[in-house]
Amino acid sequence: MKLLHIASFVGNAGDSISHSGTTAIFGQILGERVATTRQEIRKTYKNYTGRDKWRFDRGFVRYANQFDLVVFGGGNFLDPSISTEPGGAVFNMARADLQKLATPFIFASIGCNPLGAISEGGKEALGGFLASVKEKPNVEILLRNDGSKAWASDNLGPSASSGIVQVLDSGYFYSSGGLSAPPRSNKYFICNIGSDQVVRRFSGDTKQIEKFYRKLARLVTTTIEQTDSDVVFTAHVYWDIEGIYRVIQEMPAFLAREKVSVAPVVPGQEGAAALMAYYSNAQFAITMRLHSLVASITEGVAVYPIIPHDRIQKMLDSLDLETAGEDIGSLIEKDDLTVDKIGRVDASYRLSTKMSNASEDTFSRYRCAVRNVLGK
Repeated sequence: MKLLHIASFVGNAGDSISHSGTTAIFGQILGERVATTRQEIRKTYKNYTGRDKWRFDRGFVRYANQFDLVVFGGGNFLDPSISTEPGGAVFNMARADLQKLATPFIFASIGCNPLGAISEGGKEALGGFLASVKEKPNVEILLRNDGSKAWASDNLGPSASSGIVQVLDSGYFYSSGGLSAPPRSNKYFICNIGSDQVVRRFSGDTKQIEKFYRKLARLVTTTIEQTDSDVVFTAHVYWDIEGIYRVIQEMPAFLAREKVSVAPVVPGQEGAAALMAYYSNAQFAITMRLHSLVASITEGVAVYPIIPHDRIQKMLDSLDLETAGEDIGSLIEKDDLTVDKIGRVDASYRLSTKMSNASEDTFSRYRCAVRNVLGK
């Protein structure tokens, strides 16, 4: 079988973690007789100017029709706040071209719960696209558990999400084939920062942003002192380094020199494996990005989520973890916040009945989707 996998392979570390999980899922369902070709979605972006730039047009349809199966995702590529072009999102294929797509097509672990404001016409464009997709018997959409299905139903109408199933984010099925321990001799905890999410949550208000970094620095400092641990900051994309630097600036200088490390930012699957090794060997994690939460749970590490946006809260809700975490807005108003006052996801949650059932249900839904599109 020839499989075309379209995704953001040079995206942030969370993308790489998710795509590794997607590969594991389809590898288990389809077996070893699959020859996979990877296609980089970011080469369709407006800011990409390379000669190999491509589009979801008739040329893509002709290319995709040479394969036996196309898998698109995971990622938030149906986010209508990104674009209002024909598909209402990153996947912006015109309806006429979509109808010519003959190859079975699966949107895997896709999100549409928007991070930003939706431009005029965005909802209508996405609603029309979903309606067109559902007309095709060889296309299946599996939305990830970040509130996307509920958002589609509430904002596009119940018919938009009918027949579309929800699955666990593919990152929960990450498989690296063995994780080597990072070069750390002392026990440590993880602190993950999503710099762009801080800016977005506080709408660029510099005073609120500065206040957040001061509060987070105080939380990290107190946690180091109370647990007698080091801290390893993790950046899932290079601009997160700015947020890490701002936190370190607010910490006592000698403590920062003695107790602070920053995990390397390395692109692709190699970088994801190195990063997952840090998560796997941590005492616990304070997380901000969605896939930092996913990585911690997947590796059986206790996690204290800081919640900058609705997607993370919806993911926690979907796992019956409504009481876990601390909203970023309430965090900056607390003077005595310590890590033990943040709702925790226990390290044992990975082995819980809830997680086991959710994993089995996700595999079942993928198997059903594969059977439906392949007609087998």
